[in-house]
Amino acid sequence: MRASSPCFGCPDHAPGCHNDSCPHGWKEYEAATQKIREAREAFAKTWSYESGRDRGRTLKLKARQKHRNSRNR
Repeated sequence: MRASSPCFGCPDHAPGCHNDSCPHGWKEYEAATQKIREAREAFAKTWSYESGRDRGRTLKLKARQKHRNSRNR
């Protein structure tokens, strides 16, 4: 699950406002995205990723997304 950015629709958004003093929860958002990054890194070390077992599924998904995007243009 992807955490939603606290900057979406923030009236106080300005360049450089992404720090620990953000009143809209930037610190929590950064912690959630770090957990996601760590989970992806852990998966990248698994047997199924290294062996390419999921490669076929990924290629089919990318082809389907490419087809959908080309129809919408």
